[in-house]
Amino acid sequence: GGLRLNTNLTKPFCNELSRGTFWVENDAKGNKLEFCKVTISQNNTSGNLSIKTTILPNPTEALDCVQSTLNYKYYCFGGIAGNSGTNLILEYDLSLESITIKTATVPGTGNYGLSCVEDSSKNLIYCFGGIYGSPFDTIFRYDPMNDNVTVMSATLPLPRTFMSCVEDSSTN
Repeated sequence: GGLRLNTNLTKPFCNELSRGTFWVENDAKGNKLEFCKVTISQNNTSGNLSIKTTILPNPTEALDCVQSTLNYKYYCFGGIAGNSGTNLILEYDLSLESITIKTATVPGTGNYGLSCVEDSSKNLIYCFGGIYGSPFDTIFRYDPMNDNVTVMSATLPLPRTFMSCVEDSSTN
């Protein structure tokens, strides 16, 4: 699985190849977040694939999302709508199919194209770079338990945007 937010590709069918995939789609109600996941009923121990859906607040482009192992909720950072960036942090609760706008915000007046990853040993999310007008070299940490953001003193060697990050869990 993976994240596919606002691509030009046709949304895949929800099957084993697309299991775990996020998809943003626009319909008459607005932009919605869809998630292809396995659901297990009482009578079916193997599970069925189904799409979970919730309506997204604006903006809905260039978000970076990561799952927290603390509470198994997804956190999406920044984004852009039209020409306006945002500093929102969104919390997606898959079990309730709901989105909550968190009190904490991404540093700056607007930021999109971030790259975020969780440190699963500490249940903290780190976000790198981003862009609003020009690229950033900022690194910040989000604490989902306490809903707060800390800007780190370290910075990226060069401003970066639309990167990829992964956790090396072998070093935990």
